[in-house]
Amino acid sequence: MEGFFWAALGFLIVATVGGAAFVGLRGWRLWQTFVSLAAGAGAGTDRLLTDVEQLAAHGERTAARVQELTAAMERLQRTQARARILLGAAGEVRDLFRVLSAFVPQK
Repeated sequence: MEGFFWAALGFLIVATVGGAAFVGLRGWRLWQTFVSLAAGAGAGTDRLLTDVEQLAAHGERTAARVQELTAAMERLQRTQARARILLGAAGEVRDLFRVLSAFVPQK
């Protein structure tokens, strides 16, 4: 009976030490994975912040260009209105010359 006791005690010690070693290794791997993930997330966050800053700068440049484009469109519309007025006046002058040419004798 005493042999059975020592065998059971030996098994208990081996199982305890083996289990503790197994849990310790798993914990160590978990810690390494966590540290690696944290470092990767930090680098990813830095890259994301850089991209956001670049995007904000691009948005500001785009907004400035939109304002320039709006001003150019307004100038174009004013120029087109003036051109329509000038074309209308030229058409009136052309019509007047046609009317007057009717009174000029032909050779």
